[in-house]
Amino acid sequence: MVFSSSDGLICVNILPDAISEIKKEILVHYPNETGGVLIGKYDENLRLATIYLATESPKDSEYGATAFKRGVNDIVNNITLAQKKLSTELHYVGEWHSHPNNSPAASPTDLKQMQIFAKTNQLGISVPLLLIVGGKPPLGLDWQFSLHRYKKKPSLLLPLK
Repeated sequence: MVFSSSDGLICVNILPDAISEIKKEILVHYPNETGGVLIGKYDENLRLATIYLATESPKDSEYGATAFKRGVNDIVNNITLAQKKLSTELHYVGEWHSHPNNSPAASPTDLKQMQIFAKTNQLGISVPLLLIVGGKPPLGLDWQFSLHRYKKKPSLLLPLK
């Protein structure tokens, strides 16, 4: 599945394994929100991110019908395992979480958290991606990416049809 900014300058390609993991996690935790991290890499021009893996939610995460707090257990270990298994070029590129029965639009809480991640270079990246999957599983899911820079408006990336 490929996503693009309206100007076509930023694109994300999320591979089938990552999509499958996200769908599986959403079904397991529905009707609560869930989430995890996105593992991938950018091309040499930093315009295309490819997402190879999406992690399941860490065991210390907190789930609710309208809120999700991603835990931290095993995040670094999951990234290291992905690097050993697939490629040393893979790294943390952002976050994903669900908005069950709702829009995939980022909430004010989501935007605030992504600003903190951008400011603090969360897991080594200063321009993190956020994927929100809204709707009702399994078939009624809507996907939306956004790219976050510190003190700047996020860039929305919508699926290419």
